[in-house]
Amino acid sequence: PTYYVEGVLNNFKIRFIKFISVEFEHFKFKVGKGKKFDVDPKVKDVKFEGHLDFVNKLSKLIPSGGFSDPPYLKPMMSPFGIKAGYSLGVPSVAVGVFSLREITLGAELRIPFTGDPVELAFDFCKPDKPFALTVWIFGGGGCLNIGLKVKDPVEVILGASFEFGAMFALDIGIASGEAHLAAGIFYHYEGGSVLTGYLRCGGSLEILGIVTVSVEFRMELTYDDTTSPTRVWGRATVKVTIEILFFSASYDLTMEREFAGSSRHLPFTEMVTMEQWREYCEAFA
Repeated sequence: PTYYVEGVLNNFKIRFIKFISVEFEHFKFKVGKGKKFDVDPKVKDVKFEGHLDFVNKLSKLIPSGGFSDPPYLKPMMSPFGIKAGYSLGVPSVAVGVFSLREITLGAELRIPFTGDPVELAFDFCKPDKPFALTVWIFGGGGCLNIGLKVKDPVEVILGASFEFGAMFALDIGIASGEAHLAAGIFYHYEGGSVLTGYLRCGGSLEILGIVTVSVEFRMELTYDDTTSPTRVWGRATVKVTIEILFFSASYDLTMEREFAGSSRHLPFTEMVTMEQWREYCEAFA
């Protein structure tokens, strides 16, 4: 026995959770015995709606030179499907001592043809390429990333980070160096929350290009409720590096302490025994 199936859908639109709509000119597929599954989608238009409507407006306002990539439609190889979205590079803004640079905006829709959930992602910069904000000697950076998997229930993935601090530089001819102080937070949510706050400071000193000494101190406190029981721990690290001509040595000292956590709120019946409750009631009898 043999078989051959061919299907065609023309001129239809799919709207996903009020954020994005994809309009197809056609969607064709072919499958036959001994042949691989062949899919031919042709997308006419992709529009962001609702809270992401500003992405469409930005694409019209930002000059073409500001785009890192134009609006795109690409095939996905694993899992097989298509992805469509925007990647925008926003020009730098500088006013006096204020400067905001390296801003990128991105939004992407992934539609697998394998039964996997549809995914929607939005990025305001990325962890490896955060925005840079400077005000005089103070500076910082950060990013915001949101992901949605369209299934029942909808799965939300959220990541955000921000750092702000100051840096000082010194150069007196025979010696030069720098000192910095910064604090920041990192938050990640994927079925549970991980929140980290940290403080880092340090500096380096170079003398006649012969001797260089640098010190870096970092202290952080993390709360994690993705485990059971929940965890709260702190970590402090000191790193010292010494360079003398062709000799270099680095020393690290790390200390970590974990605090007790709880996986859930205990009900009253588990905090008080029946004997304790009876004794308490008899005291007022």
